[in-house]
Amino acid sequence: MALSSIPSLTARRTNVRLTRTLAPPSDSPSRLGISSPPVARIVVVGAGVAGLATGIRLADFGHQVSILEQSSKAGGQIGIETIDGLPVDTGPTSFTLPAVFRDLFSKTGRPLNREVDLVPLTPSVRYVFPDGSHLDIPNASRAETTRAIDEAFGTGVGAQWDRLIQDARNMWEVLRPRLVDHCPSLRDIAWLALHPRARRTLQRGKSLREFGAQHLREPHLQLVLEAYATSLGGIPSRTPAALAALAYVEQTFGTWTVAGGLPAFVEAMERRFTERGGEIRLESQATRVVTKAGAVKAVELAGGERVPAEFVVCTVPAGQLELDGVRGRRWTSPPAEGRSVFTILMSLRSRPSFPQRTVLLTDDGPNVTLTYRAGTDPAKPCALALHADCSAHGAEPKLTDWTAPGAADTHAQQLLGLAAARGVDLKAQAMSLRSRTPHDLEETLGAPGGRIYGMPWHGGSSIRRRLANRSPVHGLYFAGASAHPGAGLPMVAISAMLVTDLIGRA
Repeated sequence: MALSSIPSLTARRTNVRLTRTLAPPSDSPSRLGISSPPVARIVVVGAGVAGLATGIRLADFGHQVSILEQSSKAGGQIGIETIDGLPVDTGPTSFTLPAVFRDLFSKTGRPLNREVDLVPLTPSVRYVFPDGSHLDIPNASRAETTRAIDEAFGTGVGAQWDRLIQDARNMWEVLRPRLVDHCPSLRDIAWLALHPRARRTLQRGKSLREFGAQHLREPHLQLVLEAYATSLGGIPSRTPAALAALAYVEQTFGTWTVAGGLPAFVEAMERRFTERGGEIRLESQATRVVTKAGAVKAVELAGGERVPAEFVVCTVPAGQLELDGVRGRRWTSPPAEGRSVFTILMSLRSRPSFPQRTVLLTDDGPNVTLTYRAGTDPAKPCALALHADCSAHGAEPKLTDWTAPGAADTHAQQLLGLAAARGVDLKAQAMSLRSRTPHDLEETLGAPGGRIYGMPWHGGSSIRRRLANRSPVHGLYFAGASAHPGAGLPMVAISAMLVTDLIGRA
């Protein structure tokens, strides 16, 4: 389906009371028509993708918008460092649902393709299995994916995956109008939990692992499916079957990066925000949302300054800010579960022979994702990032004290050994390396325990336990990985759109 033919991408906003139009499944949420408040002073806390997307839309709506960012640069998890003079991306390097970002730019000025060059990853990903075999997934092609699976594991095996993807598409068609197109109401949540069609389609009561076992006789493909849970800080045996919808989304709409890396995309978002009249205040740590009589009044900074606001949009991890007048663990406490990420940044003597996005899968250990920027000369040195899911930082029994002497070095060597066992001997090519632990993520991003994905999708109640986009306090809203609809670059951008629609145009 051509993107231009999707109603949700071409509909214009109208200043009427809230209405919703359901569109066919697409990679862009449908638009909402809303009533308009006067020009407001709005403070957005956090200059990651969610904060920048929120700021762009609200500034384009005519509001006076300031973004407060505790670090010295915008981008949140998207970042770049150098090792031996070589650039390496420290966080996400690709995304799916590109129309979410095309919509953001086309609705606020010049289209996205005039700001950055979107580049499809080819292949979308390479999976390397415990037995040393591998599978390259073609980008955005169901037929070619089926063919690739048949070539890797035997004729007819691809049909197993294709049937699972069809069921995953049905899940997306049920979930999208109630969880993605707008903020879910109690009626939406009840319908998803109780309606026979929803229960049947979403495989209520089944975990992602059980859903995979039901469809896939090929164990290699079971590991591929379960990787969608671990990539968001979840555990496959506790993640609902409905998360399989992400496999459909990625296979249908593709995996994309940006020429120059995602930091170039962040720069484009910063430019768009300032062009719309917004202000970014770096090294400005927000500590408290000040309220009076049940309404937002200001955001207090670490030095005591108060920034006046009629609306506040919090995009930082749950529990990072003190919220006046807000009660309940859902709003005030960080998630008590969920995993984190351990990262190794390294410089290599030459460009790797494997694709730019390669995932080393394990039966019962951490999955390891390898990413790098492809240069023009494969013989020249290259920097690479290794990311592995791991336990969060803390002193509790199920957590890991990543500040303990030797903890980081020992884990790094274990991960490099795992890679070597899969035929990826990075140590032999490495010139130097350094590690980044969940404790480092807690320090730099403010994510308690390094849980950068927010509340994991564990059980059907995770929707209710995740931060809603609108809080009980008038003028206080939430977007980003800790808020609905969850983690991942397109999802946090969707959360920004949902909050913007709630606040409205000036």
